[in-house]
Amino acid sequence: MNAFETRYFLAEILGQGMHATVFKCFKVDDLEKTVPFAVKIVRDDDEEKQNAHKNEFEIMQRLDHPNIVKGIEIFINNQKKEIHQVMNFIDGKEILD
Repeated sequence: MNAFETRYFLAEILGQGMHATVFKCFKVDDLEKTVPFAVKIVRDDDEEKQNAHKNEFEIMQRLDHPNIVKGIEIFINNQKKEIHQVMNFIDGKEILD
């Protein structure tokens, strides 16, 4: 079990792209599923790209604007070559809908 899995559990897939999948997730202690989060799981084995994702997320955590999703925390799993970016969940339609 990795650090992400000790704090969150995955619910449904919200979207999928070539390099990442976004899930709705909840904290493990939120048994009634009252506060949803979104987690973007990026698959990348390139250390330089992992650092770029990490830097981008750190900027996202510092920004505070109503039109920008707030970054909550990041987990890097070097064994699985995955980055888990946990952010606030925004309920609604996709931009192109």
